[in-house]
Amino acid sequence: MGLIVDYLFIAAGGAAGSLVRFGLSQLLPSAPMSVPWATLGVNLIGSLALGYFSRAGLLGHRQLLFLVVGFLGSLTTFSTLAFEIADRASQGSSGLAAGYCAATLVFGTVAAWIGSEIALKQNPRGQR
Repeated sequence: MGLIVDYLFIAAGGAAGSLVRFGLSQLLPSAPMSVPWATLGVNLIGSLALGYFSRAGLLGHRQLLFLVVGFLGSLTTFSTLAFEIADRASQGSSGLAAGYCAATLVFGTVAAWIGSEIALKQNPRGQR
């Protein structure tokens, strides 16, 4: 029974995260050969939040499943990132594609590190 409840928490978080991502893509649509700001934004914010909540020690097991695995897992999206990079490159915007890829990887990693460090400073006994 416990594992089924865990799956339900993940599914609920995943549904919420994907709805938020879709909503943001509608609010911030991108032109075909421009920076996809909605995807970049959710990936950076998601990286920051994942770094923070994975280390903060503030949430219980099921809260982490809902937020980190479900919500943030579906809010952020590697497949959309990969498609957007490939699409821009195939349309002749290789520089934009490379810049977008580099910005996402560099700033996403920095955001995850910042979130983790903030959590550990707030709670030195947080999870390492």
